[in-house]
Amino acid sequence: MSNGLSERGLIIVTAIVWAAIAVSISFIVAYTGIDGIPFAFVVLIIAIPVWARVIRERNRPSTDLERQITELSNRISELNTKMDELKRAMEE
Repeated sequence: MSNGLSERGLIIVTAIVWAAIAVSISFIVAYTGIDGIPFAFVVLIIAIPVWARVIRERNRPSTDLERQITELSNRISELNTKMDELKRAMEE
């Protein structure tokens, strides 16, 4: 359920960001005229990979979290094994 909420939030943030970029580009072109088109194009060329990187990094923590949970589970099982060995050694 929270995943659906975060996806909706991502869509809303994406719409806001791209609307702001569109308004900025429109303002640049309207203010500077034909000379602003190359600058607006550069802004757009920079915005696309940056936003793609944001999306990729947003998805990455879930895999990192899963990896960390797996590592912690392995460590806990190793500790349990060592505790059992110590318990047996103390009983002898």
